[in-house]
Parts: sequence; C-alpha cells; structure tokens
Amino acid sequence: MLNFKWQHKLFLLTLAVAIIPAMLISYNMINIAGEKFTDSVNFELLTTANNLAKDVNQFMVSTLQKTALLKKGLENPDLNVDSKVSLMVSNVETNNEFLAIDLVFDAGNKTFSDAVGVKQESFDSLLTSSGVSYNNFIRKRYDEIIEHLGNNKYLGDVEYLTEIQKWVVLSFYEVKIANAPKAYLISLIDLSGLGERLFDDKFNQSGTLYIIDKNKNYVFSKPSFGTGENTVVNDAAEMLSKTARASGVTNFKRNGSTVVACFSFPQNIDWAVIAEMDKDKAYTAVSKMNNVFILWILIGLFLAAIGVMVFTKILGKPIHYLSQKANDISNGNFDISISYNKNDSLGVLSNSLLNMSKSLKQSFSKIEQQNIELAEYNLTLEDKVKERTIELKKVNENLQDAYLKVLELNKEKNEFLGIAAHDLKNPLAAIKGFGNILMEEPEISRDEIEQFAQIIVSSSDRMFSIVSSLLDINKIEEGKIIVKYNEFEVHKSLLEIIESNKNAAKNKDIEIITDLENITAVNDKEIFAQIIDNILSNAIKFSPVEKRIFVKLNRLDNNFIISVKDEGPGFTEEDKVKLFAKFVKLSARPTGGENSTGLGLSIVKKLTELIGADIRVDSIYGQGAEFIIRFPIS
Repeated sequence: MLNFKWQHKLFLLTLAVAIIPAMLISYNMINIAGEKFTDSVNFELLTTANNLAKDVNQFMVSTLQKTALLKKGLENPDLNVDSKVSLMVSNVETNNEFLAIDLVFDAGNKTFSDAVGVKQESFDSLLTSSGVSYNNFIRKRYDEIIEHLGNNKYLGDVEYLTEIQKWVVLSFYEVKIANAPKAYLISLIDLSGLGERLFDDKFNQSGTLYIIDKNKNYVFSKPSFGTGENTVVNDAAEMLSKTARASGVTNFKRNGSTVVACFSFPQNIDWAVIAEMDKDKAYTAVSKMNNVFILWILIGLFLAAIGVMVFTKILGKPIHYLSQKANDISNGNFDISISYNKNDSLGVLSNSLLNMSKSLKQSFSKIEQQNIELAEYNLTLEDKVKERTIELKKVNENLQDAYLKVLELNKEKNEFLGIAAHDLKNPLAAIKGFGNILMEEPEISRDEIEQFAQIIVSSSDRMFSIVSSLLDINKIEEGKIIVKYNEFEVHKSLLEIIESNKNAAKNKDIEIITDLENITAVNDKEIFAQIIDNILSNAIKFSPVEKRIFVKLNRLDNNFIISVKDEGPGFTEEDKVKLFAKFVKLSARPTGGENSTGLGLSIVKKLTELIGADIRVDSIYGQGAEFIIRFPIS
C-alpha cells in the first residue's frame, strides 16, 4: 500500500465512500424534487377544481332544497291559500338567490295559466327600466319547461340576462295540490355570486377555469382558447353521461400546445368543473428548479471535498476520540469522563457530550418514573371512563323516554281539542237557533215556547254529556271508562236527535223520512245519542239542498239496527279505506259552508266499539251513502 499519511488515506477514502454515493443520491434527489414539484402543480389543479365543484354543489343543493321545502309547503292541505302565498313571498324576501317564483297550472295543450307570481322588487325594477314585461319574460321560457314536462323536477341551462346583467338558471318542480289541476313551481335563480366565484378565482391568473354540463354546453361563458379539440371536455361529458364522479388530471394536445387539465364534479349537479394550464407554463418552474438544484449540488460537493481534506488533517484524532465517547453514551453508559481540555470547538463539543450524558441520565430516570405513574393513572382512568359512559348512556335513555312521552301527550291533547270543538258545535247551534226564535218572534204561543225551551234544555244537557264523553275517550284508550247502562226507548231517543237536527235540515230544504219500530234497549243512552247525532249531522252537512235522508230502526234477533241513508255524493274506494281514521279529509265537502274537522267518524268508531256495537257503510260514489249501526238489545 502507498506510504500516505493517515489524513490523506482518510481523505481519499472519504471521497471514494461518501462523495460518489452523494452524487448518486443528489441525482435521485433532483428527480424526486422535480416529481414533487410536478405533483404540486397537479395538486393545485385538482384542489382548484375540487374546491370550485364543492362551492357549486353547496350553492345549488342549498338553493334547490329551499325550493323543495317550498314545494312541500304548497302541497300541505292544512295551509290555506293566503298562507301558501305568504310562504312564497317569504322565500323571495329572505333568499336573495331567488329573483322570482311562479306557481302555474297546466291548462292543457302545452299551455299554462298563471296562479301566483312573486319577484324581488330590484329584479322587477331592472326589467321595467329595460322596457321588458315580466310576464313576457317568463313566458318565453315556458318552451323549456314544456320540453321537460315528463320530469317531476328540472334544472335548465344557465344563461346571461343582459336586461339585468345577471347569470340565472330556471328550475321547476311539479306540485300536487289537493283539488287543483297539475301545477308547477317555477323558480328563477340568481347565479351571479357563483359566476363571480368562478371568474375571480386567482387560478385564472395562470390558467383557465370553466364549467360545462353533460351536453358540453359551457355554464356561464366559454373561455377563449381557440378552435382546437378540447379532449378534457369530451372526457368530462362522457363521465357525466355515465353518472361517474371520479376526478383526474390529464394531458392533451390543442392547437399545437400541450395542455395539463383536471376535472372535478359537483356531487349533486350534472356539471363538471375544469381547471387547465399550458404545460410549458405550468412546469417552467420545474426546469429552473432542476438547474439550480444541480448547480448547488455541485458546489456543495466541491466544498465538502475541501472541508474533508482540511478537517481530516486537523480534527481526525480528537474526533475519533470523541466519537468513541459518544458511542459509549449511545450504548447507555452515561457515567463517562473526557480528557480534552482545549478551548476550541472540540472542547465545547466535549463539554456538550458530558452535559448531554448527565441530562440523558436525568431524563431517562424521569421517563422511567413517569412511565410508572402513567401506568397507574391509566388503570384508574379506564374505570372512570367506563363509569362516565354508563352515566351518560343512562341520561340519554331517560331523555329519549321523556321526549317520546311529550310527543305522545301532545298528540293526545291535539286530538282531544279537535274532537271537543267538532262535537260541541251541533248542540250549540240548536240552542242558538231556538234562542234566536224566542227573541225574534214575540207572537210565539205558550206551547211553542215550552217546546223550544225543552229542546234548548235537552241540547244543553247533551252538550254537558258530550264534554263528559270526550273526557272519557282518554279513559277508553287507558281502559278506565265506565259505560252507564240504562234502559231507554230507542225510537224516542232517535226522534229527539232528529228534532235537534231539523233546523239544520230545514235550512237546506232537506226532508228527513223516518221508519222506526218501537224498541226498548239497555245501553248507554248518551253514547248512543252521540253516535247517531254524529251520523245524522254528517248526512245533513254533506247532502245537497232539496234532498232526502232516510232514518230506519228495526229489530234483528237480539240486536236493533239503525240505518241513516242520504242522497249526497257518497264515498270513493279511497275514502272507504280511511273513513274512520282521525283527522282525515275525504273527497266530499260540506254543501252549505259547514265546518268539518275530520274527527266525527273517528269518535263514532271508538264509541260503537266501546258499547259493543259495530258500524259499516255502503256507498257507491255519486249515489249517496248509508251508515248501518248494529246495537245489542241488552
């Protein structure tokens, strides 16, 4: 072996062992850095497209959800016309994205009749100042709606209205309003904010950002990138047609240049957001960075070689000595001594090694103690977490039970109030009617006065009885009601009920025809009266003027049968299914402006079951209805 000094040998060995691998590593680092920078550009494209797609989706979904909620409100049978109009006005006033909302009815032959139209004042003013009538403006867009009438909802193409200088889109929902023709809810949505979000994105300074739909139409405006084939638009449109939603980065040629592009999709809208950039412009920084990186690697390697040569000669021996001490520390020997007392960097390093060994010794001692304490704390913490979890679970269960109970009580309260309001009206009407006669007819005979007074007293007694029975309905469901069985003459009780309803029948020129056998029975007379009164008052209420009602009483074995037959509209098959349910609205409507809560027949059903009776109905729609109630004689 050549007779070199050990410093020279160390220098040559360092060059052979360190510098050559360093060059290879540097080369790999240059490639990795370039790939990372390229990934960074691709990430910028993907992030820009994804963020805009997310914003577009959030805006459109939020707006369409508001439209869907308005549709549900318009379909709510419990809301009157004024409430529904107020709901439309409120949506326009509180949501700036709605320029106008129209409700139109399908008039057939692909034409519409206007029902209600609400628009923002600022929008109306802009149209007026441009000399444009809103009605003409919206009717021009009916062709677009007619083209998609097969859908229950539709979102149109985005367009720029020069009259108001806004980007807008038209949407419509089919609305099903009870007892009304097919209707459509048309909304004109302001997309100006979304357009500003697109055009103001800082990405436009270095690239191009735009939106297309599945038909390759450009939402808002088409970018000015020439007439070349736009491959990314074709790819995005194809994915939209297949309902695919995968984002990606692609390269393609257009007008002789390579373009880097990325597309992303709003989750709930059939649009694609595309971000693109010229490849040479996008990756210019990568090339510059590679050149700079190579230069600095070469400079670094050169300086490293010089440094190795200098410091190997000066620091070789003490460094080797200190490295042995450092190795002792790394092996866990913290009780070391260093014999190097020079006041230089290696002297500072030796003192640092001594201090480090002492600090490490103390730190390891603390860590060991902390590990012991932590293990003990973990044991107690696990028990505390389990106890707290059990407590929280119990509290949640109690809250859930309480919430369900409140809902049930509220439902029972509402049912009770509805039933009370419905069944107290008829006796009150009788009292009021005969009371008015007594006050307005001074020449009434003594016999008539006594007769009217008797009816008023009877109606008052029946009101008190109805209230008591309503209170007992809750007891029925809880199994606590007590039925009061007494003997009574059924035909006389029927005549009293008919008499109390004659005034209502007379007002509509309805004739009540009776065919009654003399029957005595044992049952709850008040519940019986309430059942028959409900059936008879309903027959009067839903019968047209100058019709007849037939009331028949006859005995059958150990039962007596009462039938009440009218010449009203009758019931559809759908009506029959839900006839005795609570709070239902049937196809028939009162013919004299009377009120109907939809509770009467529900009450009748409960009461008949309570006293051992049963009820059924025979009806052909358009030919009246006959209620048949079977009561046990005793």
